[in-house]
Amino acid sequence: MLGIHDYTRFVAFVAITVILALRDISVWMLADSILTALTGIFMLFLPSFIFDLETDGVKLDGLHIYFIRLTGCGMIAMATVLFIFRNSTDRNAVRTLLWSRTIAFGLATVRIIFDRMMHSSNYTDFHMLYSMAASAVWFAGQSYQLYQNGMEAPSNPSTNSVKKYYLMDTILNALGAVPDVFVPWLILPAGKDIAHQHYFALMGSFNVGFCVLTWCASSFRFDEDKRTVFCARLTAVTMGLFCFLYGTTREGLCPVWSEYILALFGYPIFLIINFAGIYAIRQHRSSLQANYDLRPRN
Repeated sequence: MLGIHDYTRFVAFVAITVILALRDISVWMLADSILTALTGIFMLFLPSFIFDLETDGVKLDGLHIYFIRLTGCGMIAMATVLFIFRNSTDRNAVRTLLWSRTIAFGLATVRIIFDRMMHSSNYTDFHMLYSMAASAVWFAGQSYQLYQNGMEAPSNPSTNSVKKYYLMDTILNALGAVPDVFVPWLILPAGKDIAHQHYFALMGSFNVGFCVLTWCASSFRFDEDKRTVFCARLTAVTMGLFCFLYGTTREGLCPVWSEYILALFGYPIFLIINFAGIYAIRQHRSSLQANYDLRPRN
């Protein structure tokens, strides 16, 4: 059961979110990067603790831990992008990142609410307040910042040499992320419980956000910003591979041989794509050094 202190902390979180959402974009992105990094670190290093806080009557296994850690890896990588882009003077880069975050939190919030409504007995009050309600509040803040800084859809008109690498990464990532969100029960092996589907779909939601970012990254003005996206993807994939190997050797993650082979082939493909993208970028200009003002809406 939640106590008065839990509700007090949540009210404080709502108030802080409102204050941050009313500030300029650099402050919001800094706060978003800190919150995302802290959440990702907890999910990466304390997956069992998070699982126990959020679920009730579900037995923890290696696959739960793996999905939670994968989500944490993606969050840490995205937090890096947010921190580096917080003072960006490329309007398209900032708008793309806002769209990416808004879509990711929108999908995650809808999925959390759906799982809570369909299987309320499997989730705790902590999950309702801190996962469902807090995610909805942050989604509202993301949406307001997107409105303030222009809601035009991010563009992708570029035909430069690195676009093919972004395109390959986006397509391969989307082929896994979109089904993860909407039909996780078709992707997962038979016999997996609702918590497997929940964390699998949550991971897919944030991967869809990454797809938006990589799809539009080739149109960013500065090569340093493009390189940052490749490095973030490389970081997420590398950490994910280590989580997979650690899970199979230490934590009881026991995929069938076909899944094991698919994972060991899939991770290197993403690593090669992003390494190739980094190599293809020759220049070293940063959007943080350009004399270009990012003006908010109105």
